Amino acid sequence: MSDPRLRQAVDKLMQNAQSLEGLFAQNYQNEANRPRLLSGVGEEGFAIQRNLNALMRTELKPGLSAPNSAYNQFTSTWNNGTGHLGRSFNLISEFWRLLSAARPELDRLMTPQPGPGPQPTGTSADVMICRPLQSESNNLFDVFKLCVANHTPSNAARIKELSTLIGELLSDSRTSPDAAMKLSNSKREWGQFIILYKKGAGIDRSSLSQLGHFVTFTNAACAQILHN
Repeated sequence: MSDPRLRQAVDKLMQNAQSLEGLFAQNYQNEANRPRLLSGVGEEGFAIQRNLNALMRTELKPGLSAPNSAYNQFTSTWNNGTGHLGRSFNLISEFWRLLSAARPELDRLMTPQPGPGPQPTGTSADVMICRPLQSESNNLFDVFKLCVANHTPSNAARIKELSTLIGELLSDSRTSPDAAMKLSNSKREWGQFIILYKKGAGIDRSSLSQLGHFVTFTNAACAQILHN
């Protein structure tokens, strides 16, 4: 059985996030509406921050890292109500988009995986690490490829978020010795990618090619850990 308190907290987080995004969508184009937005952030935003802080200390952290980073960017830009309305709206919309996209992964993290068919053979921590590591690595490759073809600030920011999350997953101390050994090639290739990526200054075909090597090794390692 999954913890009903976690599910309630995630449901409430999504309700508050959708409500705040909708409030901005209706009001961000008119400076006269700033007081209404201030009130909304004071109510919905406080609840969002409280829930995120609590959930980031649970097993849901891997699934919430990208939305949490996006919300931190929003609060920084909003700057206690003095920030640019348009940029604040774009960031709260990105937070809601990432949180919505993360819901399937959050549901998986909250739900045991019994039943027929192949079962993961790694430890529970290995499974919690490898599932998002595999999916977010593939997501990073797709976004990186788009950014090489058409460099945009939103894609570059997303690459930074995903790179941070993947780095955290690769260095997670809960990884079992067996899984760590299987991921050793991935860690080596990731280190080479980070050197080429240069914290965003090296988004080019060379770093994309290196990222492809990392993804190939990571998909193979995660498949072994989860299903062999």
